[in-house]
Amino acid sequence: MIFPTRTQLVLICVSILVNTALFIYSVDSTPYPDGPYLNATYHSAADGQRYWGVALNLIEKGEFSIPQLWDSRPDTPLARSGPLYPLVIALIIKLIGFDNAPLLI
Repeated sequence: MIFPTRTQLVLICVSILVNTALFIYSVDSTPYPDGPYLNATYHSAADGQRYWGVALNLIEKGEFSIPQLWDSRPDTPLARSGPLYPLVIALIIKLIGFDNAPLLI
């Protein structure tokens, strides 16, 4: 059995503390002018739309597709990433709601 070293435990604790502080002090903002207010977990994720957007489409439409936020283009199919993470996010959003899910995501 492999046991974590003291350095690894310290780094894990620091990572958890930093992420918790960033989450607590994050501010909801809009992704585009006159858009909906989104939690920073959704809005500031580098490729988050590929995951939480797909999760929302999975819940609402029953399909693995990436919604377009900026214009009225049709949704694009999920082709360059796996479906497991959007499935997990969809389950969390379905169970506790879109506004409460960032805490667990």
